[in-house]
Amino acid sequence: MLPAKGDLSLEDWLQRPHITLAMRPDANDETEMALAARGLRRRLAVTLPHWSAAVDLLEGTDLVLTVAGRAVGPMRRHRTLRKFTPPLELPRFAYQQAWHVRQANDPAHRWLREAMLMCSQPGHSQNSPVRATS
Repeated sequence: MLPAKGDLSLEDWLQRPHITLAMRPDANDETEMALAARGLRRRLAVTLPHWSAAVDLLEGTDLVLTVAGRAVGPMRRHRTLRKFTPPLELPRFAYQQAWHVRQANDPAHRWLREAMLMCSQPGHSQNSPVRATS
């Protein structure tokens, strides 16, 4: 059970079962590297390739998911879940796009990749239009 208010201590956070996000179960993400630098490990219970499935899996469990706050956004659908700051300093990281080689020259797919890149740039406003280019 999470405390009613506040965050988990590092010890409590490490003891809980965690969901990790990775394309491969043996991948070391920023959280694993930060823990390893301190000689620590967390209990990985589930490895999933995408955070949206992870959020759905959390409800009704004691699992912990550590992701960037902007990746989860508002949690109106999951009223019983809580957001809290991890009990250790984590480095900043860059988002990356990946696509199948078959899509590399598809004009619509290229437009989508460019639009996502533009939207992720510092200073981009949610109200800025994303224009199609040929």
